Amino acid sequence: IAMEAHPLNAMTLMRQLTQNGLQLDVELVCAAAGAAPGLSKLWPYSTMGNRVSDTRPTDAPADNPPLTIAVMPLIQLFEGREDLAQRRIFLRIDVEGYEPEVLAGADALLASGRVAAVVLEKSDHHAPAARWTAFEAMIAQLESHGYTIRWFPHLHLPCVLMPWVPGNEAGYLVEMSGCVTAATGPVRISQNDRVRIDSYYYVGDNDPRVAYSDG
Repeated sequence: IAMEAHPLNAMTLMRQLTQNGLQLDVELVCAAAGAAPGLSKLWPYSTMGNRVSDTRPTDAPADNPPLTIAVMPLIQLFEGREDLAQRRIFLRIDVEGYEPEVLAGADALLASGRVAAVVLEKSDHHAPAARWTAFEAMIAQLESHGYTIRWFPHLHLPCVLMPWVPGNEAGYLVEMSGCVTAATGPVRISQNDRVRIDSYYYVGDNDPRVAYSDG
């Protein structure tokens, strides 16, 4: 199931699904995920930078009018769906800083034990004090439902999942439910096992800790 509130992005997704023969495998919901059902405004910034807000963001382009869109909590996607009743759920969320609102609308889903893992982005959008407070509350919400918080060592180094420590770095957090452990996960790791990890690390001017050099 994919949620896409912007109609142009939804059309692009449908075209790509059809080109790859996946149009019957992916259900597209043309709405935004939020804490409660209703209507809101989608303020276009770019194909990846749209923002949902009832009021105009201070940095929104003045000549770009908003779209009125439907907002629905994630729990609504699964209520009364017998075809999904026995399916495990994996949530991938990228909503430009409004992950707390999305998960607020999924609290009953998280409490049900059906969500095996959640992957979400921690970015500069969470830096302002109010957004950081909301982010901390979201982490507490996840932990209250038994999720352990992990993350990759660097935004461009997806390999080993490490315990997450709150800080100012950006990256992808992976919240794993209690059903996913070393014993029940996809790979069983025992003492004296040898594990090889291959990964790709891009160093550019986005990482101030490492000087850029060609090659």
